[in-house]
Amino acid sequence: MPIPAYMKITGATQGDMSAGASSADSIGALSQSSHENEIIVQQLTTHVNVGTNVQTGQAAGVRQHKPVVFTKYMDKSSPLLWQAICKGEQLTIEMTFFRTAQAGGVEQYYTMKWSECVLVDGKAHFPLALRPENDGISHLEDWSFVYKKVEWTHTIAGTSGADDWNS
Repeated sequence: MPIPAYMKITGATQGDMSAGASSADSIGALSQSSHENEIIVQQLTTHVNVGTNVQTGQAAGVRQHKPVVFTKYMDKSSPLLWQAICKGEQLTIEMTFFRTAQAGGVEQYYTMKWSECVLVDGKAHFPLALRPENDGISHLEDWSFVYKKVEWTHTIAGTSGADDWNS
């Protein structure tokens, strides 16, 4: 089973939006005490592309950062995120990724950090509750954001990269 990632969101107005997001009060039996002040991320899509010339196959143009899309439980942070999207609040978002360590257990190995972010799409959903195959699937939200700066860091291997739309 894949290991979820964990996210911290700080708003320019609302401050720490992820505080208590993975607590029992926030998500009940799904709570994780070791990540209580982080948002559990079930799915992530991040996408950067450079246009290509269809005739030559060569790169043509500048890179394009597409909106980052993530899926999370409906939790304590949800009302704050709805407020942020409605107000256009600027955010800083950091996501940490974990994997199974060689010695067993779980280790944090990768980080992505986005600065000067704005939420551009939010959607709450859950599957048809009448279907038995959907038993155990929680209420979820899909969020999309755009950003000005991004940093990628492989903490175990010691490599990193970054991009800033101003550069």
